[in-house]
Amino acid sequence: MTKWLIVRHGATDWNQQHRIQGHSNISLNEEGREQARKLRRRLSKVKINAVYTSDLIRASETADILISNSATVVHVFPNLREQTFGKWEGLKSDQIGAYIPALHGEISSKSSSTTPPQGESLLEVRDRLAVAVSYFKKKHRTGCILIVAHGGSIGVLMTLLMDVSISGVGRFKTDNCSLSILNVKDEKVDIELFNDISHLCDANLSCS
Repeated sequence: MTKWLIVRHGATDWNQQHRIQGHSNISLNEEGREQARKLRRRLSKVKINAVYTSDLIRASETADILISNSATVVHVFPNLREQTFGKWEGLKSDQIGAYIPALHGEISSKSSSTTPPQGESLLEVRDRLAVAVSYFKKKHRTGCILIVAHGGSIGVLMTLLMDVSISGVGRFKTDNCSLSILNVKDEKVDIELFNDISHLCDANLSCS
């Protein structure tokens, strides 16, 4: 069995402005970096055998912070990228929400094949993430791996791992710098933890 630690990248200015990021290479803001430092403390005693991250800077910067106190090598894995929204990137979600049911957790089989202008469909995202899932399963039969990715790509990744239709992607929403833990053995996957942000909470149990 292999333990998969799946982390969504820390916050960016565009997250907080509710702008569509896609492949736009937006860095973490200071809150996002602090979120990653808090998660690093939580994971400080966990033995991680390998780290994989999207090549987009908000994910790779999160990964670098998470393992900055260890000798673990970060492997850049472009297949983990967010869905690209093409000409919609940089727009606020409410400007295009009517055209992207995914933003509201209501994916239909029709919308899953819809492609934003100069972007990619969820079906295309699923195809490239299927390559990542296959690689991780073959490469890591035991141990613990850390995967840093994006809200959309994590949602699609979860549909693959849980063997559910792409129409179920809305069930797997994640917050910035959240931690999900899966126990993976061949085709059997158990969710130990999903979208947990307790490490971001202060003594008054307010989270940021």
